Amino acid sequence: MSKVLPVAIHDRPELNLRQGIKSSLNHWRQLIASAYLFYLYVIDGGDNIYSKEVKTGGKVSLAVSVAFANWLAENWGDIANVTDLVQQCPLYIAQMEHLQVGLQLFLKLSKVGFVNSSFPDAVERTGGNRFDKALYFSTNMKVLAETISAYPDIDRKSFVKGWLSGQDDGKVGNRVKEILAAFTEECQFKIRTQSGELFFQQDGIYDRLRNPHDSVESTDSSEPVGPFRILKSYVKEGMHPYLSEGPNGFVVKSSSEAFTAYADMVQTSLSLIPKRTTIYQEVNQVANEPPVTLLNIPRQLITYGAPGTGKSHKVDGLTNNPDVAACVRTTFHPDSDYATFVGAYKPVMDGEKIAYKFRPQAFMNAYVKAWQEMAKPEADGKVKSVVLVIEEINRGNCAQIFGDLFQLLDRGKGGYSTYPIDADADLATWLAEQFGDTLAQLVKPDDIKKESDWTEILEGRKLALPPNLYIWATMNTSDQSLFPIDSAFKRRWDWEYVPITKPDKSDDSNWKERKIEVGDSLFDWWDFLSAINGHIAKATESEDKQLGYFFVKADDATGCISAEQFANKVLFYLYGDVFKSYELPKKDCFQQADNTVLKFRDFFYSEKVEEGEGENRVTHKPGDGKLDVVAAFLRGLKWKEKGVKEEPKGGAADANPD
Repeated sequence: MSKVLPVAIHDRPELNLRQGIKSSLNHWRQLIASAYLFYLYVIDGGDNIYSKEVKTGGKVSLAVSVAFANWLAENWGDIANVTDLVQQCPLYIAQMEHLQVGLQLFLKLSKVGFVNSSFPDAVERTGGNRFDKALYFSTNMKVLAETISAYPDIDRKSFVKGWLSGQDDGKVGNRVKEILAAFTEECQFKIRTQSGELFFQQDGIYDRLRNPHDSVESTDSSEPVGPFRILKSYVKEGMHPYLSEGPNGFVVKSSSEAFTAYADMVQTSLSLIPKRTTIYQEVNQVANEPPVTLLNIPRQLITYGAPGTGKSHKVDGLTNNPDVAACVRTTFHPDSDYATFVGAYKPVMDGEKIAYKFRPQAFMNAYVKAWQEMAKPEADGKVKSVVLVIEEINRGNCAQIFGDLFQLLDRGKGGYSTYPIDADADLATWLAEQFGDTLAQLVKPDDIKKESDWTEILEGRKLALPPNLYIWATMNTSDQSLFPIDSAFKRRWDWEYVPITKPDKSDDSNWKERKIEVGDSLFDWWDFLSAINGHIAKATESEDKQLGYFFVKADDATGCISAEQFANKVLFYLYGDVFKSYELPKKDCFQQADNTVLKFRDFFYSEKVEEGEGENRVTHKPGDGKLDVVAAFLRGLKWKEKGVKEEPKGGAADANPD
């Protein structure tokens, strides 16, 4: 055993405090009791997915997952209708964002995530659909669960039964409320008053209530939003051990010494938290500033996944939008640098003389176009967006390519770069020529702190990204070791994983499911992927090297992948990039009935061969795929006893036995 150093402090992203969301959340007892039961299920070996999707009346709703339901019946079946009671809690009814405010920001018991990681948090805002979710618990839940579990079994079950039914339980319930209150003290709240917005913590309420004759304002001048809306419902349901809400606002339930002692401890705890509290205020748009047509995705997004998952296709779909004025595309590679991404001075012929002029590249073309669009809003006042697409972002050295542009990736709430940078003299001269006076009418946004910075941005002497400039990139995870991306760069992007899935093209009459054409037989491409990806996952313990559905381009007319394509692209990739260092998978995948293991060359003719007679005579060139060997490989390939379906061309399917 070797002695190693600890891992350095993680550079974790700041929390989105969601101060403006209308985060309604009720039935707190049912929510907490259900989360407690699910935590017990997880530590008992269950997975983190607590729900299953059920389609009713054209909408998607949630039910208790089968595995969780079975566990409840086995361990808590003495509570009548326990599964039905759990299913009626907010975990299965509330919108994702409301659960995130309640469980993540307020109670800090767990993170909540969609099982389909490509869904944005806001996907449940409209339409009434609810999608599969998972919980990832914090140490707070461990503390809570161990507190409850310390009570005798009869008291513990009485508490769970009561809270699942929305009933209070004095013995265990009061202790649980005290524990939960301590978890909420870091949460930040916002209330809007006639004199402006006030940001505070519960500590600010406690301070005002040290005088037992006082009450604290609990009415927002507009309507409660964000965590404050959550706090009000929490107090209203009697969950807070010290606060209640009356007609005059928040008051202390009891003026006992217990409240004062608790308030003192909260002050001490907050002073010991090793971080500065940062308050994010929502900025109202300046009346004269043109509204930007915001696309419903992050401004800086990297889609990543295994080869062939359709990352570029997904990005293409995002750019095919009437609100996008232009799309500028580039691809990173090992020789990419700042000059090939941004631009540089180059010699050009000016008449009979050689002159040096700035030649813009992808970034600067997109940058100028975006600012020009800011200066020419549509008839309705909205501004169109510009998209810069970077393919294969990890095949280039991002630190070298972006250079000082890296600083521009920090965006403010309005979408402008928080920290403008100086343009070098040559670039500033060129930008001044491109902008002229076209940007003069733009009004300084609140994202740009200094008036002098704003003036220099409009004149081209400083650089700052405008809110209508989107930068979307793709990353093939199988190539991630080429140029590792550092954490400081990563955290300035949003990330979207593109999983390996079978596309649903049922709405496309021209869509054809892919087949591998080998002689007179067709083998199901998805069956092959399912089998081979299972072997890859077993060998590499990763999805990086697995094959996506679009790894090979099929014939548009037939949907078929030829045996030659299959041998030269798929098998070459498997032998050269995936299984090169693994012997067991080769035997699992390529071992024949006679126990011989196929080598890569076995799939190809090594010399010119002629077969057949008359019109059926075929000449094979060196490098042509051997149909019989490819077919034998596909017929023999299995994963967990499931094989690759085979059917004759033009005939009914003749599935291989599982």
